[in-house]
Amino acid sequence: MRTNNSNILLELENINSAEIPSVILLFGKNFFLRDQFIEKIRSQSLSEDENSFNHDFFDLNNVSLMDVQAASQTFPFISDKRLIEIKNSEKFNADDKEQLEKMIEDKVDSVILFFISDKVDVRSIFYKIIKKYGKIFDVDTFPNYLLKDWTIATAKTLGINLTKDVSEFIFEVVEPSMGHIYSELKKLRDFVGVGGNVSINDVSNLVGRSKVDAIFKLGDLFLQGNLEEALVVVRRLLSNEAPEMLLGVLRSNVSRWLACKIAVSKGLDDSKIIETTKIPKFLLKNVKNQSKNLSVSYLRYLCLRLQELDRRIKREGDKSNLCRLFEIFFIESHLVRRKQLKAAV
Repeated sequence: MRTNNSNILLELENINSAEIPSVILLFGKNFFLRDQFIEKIRSQSLSEDENSFNHDFFDLNNVSLMDVQAASQTFPFISDKRLIEIKNSEKFNADDKEQLEKMIEDKVDSVILFFISDKVDVRSIFYKIIKKYGKIFDVDTFPNYLLKDWTIATAKTLGINLTKDVSEFIFEVVEPSMGHIYSELKKLRDFVGVGGNVSINDVSNLVGRSKVDAIFKLGDLFLQGNLEEALVVVRRLLSNEAPEMLLGVLRSNVSRWLACKIAVSKGLDDSKIIETTKIPKFLLKNVKNQSKNLSVSYLRYLCLRLQELDRRIKREGDKSNLCRLFEIFFIESHLVRRKQLKAAV
């Protein structure tokens, strides 16, 4: 059985020693979530005292399936379970089908076979065999729409309190990944103390004032037509941050400008704009001011150009060219806007 990404956190919470599957596949590149599963499966399989004698590790880059099979037929030592972790399990192929099935069927009942991999082809023989005999946890992606709820819940677990506005601000200035957000939440806990209330200023100061200022300054510089300084900010951000972070900031800004522009044209009041566009309350005034002098056609043009920029970034093999791609986007978008403004005069 394979888990759905939308209920993966519930699956993690429900792992317990009494019902832990005897065959498990954990795969995906969300390393933060994957590490949480590994820690939970280990702790629910074996106690600290049992761990030394009943926990085997195999890397299929270095050992054969026969080595794993031999360990799977070894009984636990003064323990109810034996845990065998097998990394790089994507190495299994169609030729291993019979031996893999035999290993699973003939293993000692108290042995847990725990396969771990960065990626697995769901069409592969290996995947189908594990699906037949065991449990599959897919942590390749985590839906962004669940990330905000996870952030607030994790903050409570760490003993700090976040309002909705503060959580929205965290998403403005922190890369939207579980690992990065968790790291910032721990810093906030250390700063405000357990039981403390986190403010927007706390987040701003701890994430780094220069980064926060740069993120919010970039949109203003672009709209003011200050191309030279906007490019300086872009280069500074790219020297320390992943291009995906900057692209995400740009796409978020443009989509908000467009949504706000349309909502205002329909005569919606502020509360309705917040409700329909999901623009954070603390950002609404600024977004309205920024989008006021932008045409819908220009904003749609920016959306299309950002989609093209996203494709180019993913195709670009030479990381040194990424800054140039962003520079081209800003220069061309700036020229198109100047042309539109001249035509309107």
